[in-house]
Amino acid sequence: MTQALNEERLSFKFTTDYNDHSKYPDDMTSYFSEERLKTFAEEQEKLDERYLARARSFLSPQQLTAYENFLKNQRELQAMGMKMASTMLAPKK
Repeated sequence: MTQALNEERLSFKFTTDYNDHSKYPDDMTSYFSEERLKTFAEEQEKLDERYLARARSFLSPQQLTAYENFLKNQRELQAMGMKMASTMLAPKK
């Protein structure tokens, strides 16, 4: 299952890949814009759907439901953390 999920991740291209820290620019404020964060969240959800599609062949229905809930919780935590980063990087008024 790990190999299948890794294949999905490697073949998925994010518009802005916050998971790849080597691509972070000097201008972090625009990098963490509301629009970019929204796009990333939508793309992450699409990737998670691909993960679930692959996991269906490995997991029981009960395990699949638990995994789906785990992915949803991870997305929510990630979104909160990124929103906090965006707020911290926003220009001071």
